[in-house]
Amino acid sequence: MVLEHIHSPEDVKALTRAQTELLCRELHTFLLESVAATGGHLASNLGAVELTVAIHRVFDTSRDRLVFDVGHQCYAHKALTGRMARFPTLRQYGGLSGFPKPSESVHDAFVAGHASNSVSVALGMARARTLLGQDYSVLALIGDGALSGGLAYEGLNNAGASGEPLIVILNDNGMSISRNVGAVSEHLSQLHGETLFEDMGFTYLGPIDGHDEAQAEDALRRAKALARPVLLHVRTVKGKGYAPAEREPDKWHGVGAFDLASGRQEPGGETFSAVFGDELCRLAAEDRRVCAITAAMCDGTGLTGFAAQYPDRFFDVGIAEAQAAAMAAGMAKQGLIPVYAVYSTFLQRAYDQLLHDTALSDLHVVFAVDRAGFVGADGETHHGIFDATFLSDIPNMTVLCPASFAELRAMLRRAVFEIQGPVAIRYPRGGEEGYHDERSAGAFATLREGGDLTLCAYGTMISPVLDAADILEKQGVSARVVKVNCISPFVDADVRKTFAGTKKLIVAEECASVGCAGQRLAAILTEEGTPLQKLYLCNLGKRFPPHGGAKQLREAFRLDAASIAAKALEVAR
Repeated sequence: MVLEHIHSPEDVKALTRAQTELLCRELHTFLLESVAATGGHLASNLGAVELTVAIHRVFDTSRDRLVFDVGHQCYAHKALTGRMARFPTLRQYGGLSGFPKPSESVHDAFVAGHASNSVSVALGMARARTLLGQDYSVLALIGDGALSGGLAYEGLNNAGASGEPLIVILNDNGMSISRNVGAVSEHLSQLHGETLFEDMGFTYLGPIDGHDEAQAEDALRRAKALARPVLLHVRTVKGKGYAPAEREPDKWHGVGAFDLASGRQEPGGETFSAVFGDELCRLAAEDRRVCAITAAMCDGTGLTGFAAQYPDRFFDVGIAEAQAAAMAAGMAKQGLIPVYAVYSTFLQRAYDQLLHDTALSDLHVVFAVDRAGFVGADGETHHGIFDATFLSDIPNMTVLCPASFAELRAMLRRAVFEIQGPVAIRYPRGGEEGYHDERSAGAFATLREGGDLTLCAYGTMISPVLDAADILEKQGVSARVVKVNCISPFVDADVRKTFAGTKKLIVAEECASVGCAGQRLAAILTEEGTPLQKLYLCNLGKRFPPHGGAKQLREAFRLDAASIAAKALEVAR
């Protein structure tokens, strides 16, 4: 055994050639066994083992800066930099992060959770090194899937022209999460020498076999010696060494715990994403103008069935969220009904297109905002905690918040066929919680009457609020429960009518605090001359929540039923 004696990259550098080859094999086994037990990103990590070992043989990542793109391929790096013993806690609350995290290790140069930024970040580090008169290497490890994002080319364009010593490692496996799309992917598949990268100012090396550690190591040493912008093209296989992952790398990109021998994963229950995809297929059958757009997340957003049934009306733009939103605006302007399915955290990358290209012209684009609220194990970079506030601040934008599958179906139909202008429907990862009804008509719905105070929430946060009301009832406190169906726009008359007579109000939201629904409701009530005696806003404040299960995170941020009830008892006094 070699791996059990690796405590730092210095141990990797001391290995013989035969030991290095054995280390790579043991790392594959270690990653398989670890992810089988905890879940995590598997296929991308299996494809980067030999390349990661080669990097640590050539560079000192405690000083040299290794910038990952997205970070889905950082597990071998973590194991080789003293964190192997923490893998049983991978992606768990208080445990090892699934992404690079500088607070975790000096070897993690930069937080990485979104795609296409690594070259730009690395160039910034290289410029800092030069201006400060320091001496270290800078590397950006970027997958070919990230080259479907425009930011990657902005970085490459500047880095190549800079003359700064910088190594861009292009990990080319023909995949992002799903199969790559677009002209760049086609070009890379035929690449054998001088390329557009040399036209940008890079010295191009490769392509090389990324699963031949010795070849990768030699190429990295050559790139380092050149002391200029270098593009090292590395060919790898996503899911390398595990047959199920090699056959279906998209299915094995991110997985839950699974049986290693059979490859069997525990089936999950019905999800909001799946319900959205099914309902969109029904709407598309009714109107040929309905189209679906995704940014490299076909399966994750529930659009696999739509893509199969309506291939001419399905558009995957790759990892290019801004492009998807701008294209949707153009489609809407010319008479189509585009529905853009996107994770909340990735919609942030298209903010200008929401404002300038869509809302400014009041265009009818439907944004299906998946993974709203806590998303669990992916942590800070992936929680959907900002869309509720930034979407609500956009003129002409309607923001709907279903709390059940039935409400999602009803709201999606309204968004597609009835509401004018841009519409966002935000829903969480996973399935329903305690609330299963359909009360989507109107901006507000009173689910429970009570005279001591009012509890208010939207989306699946209504379930812990209803549970909190049950707890309060047992303690002699009568709580009214109001569910918000539409968090923007708020019509003053609707707010005044719904909260007439309310003196004590608690609003629970799984989002950031600034601009939250509770703040806006309180402002309207104050402006209308009916200020509240007591107001408490239960939300996430101005913080980035860590990784962990949604239940644990709600408890940590006091958004669970018991915490809401405890705060309500204080407010009710």
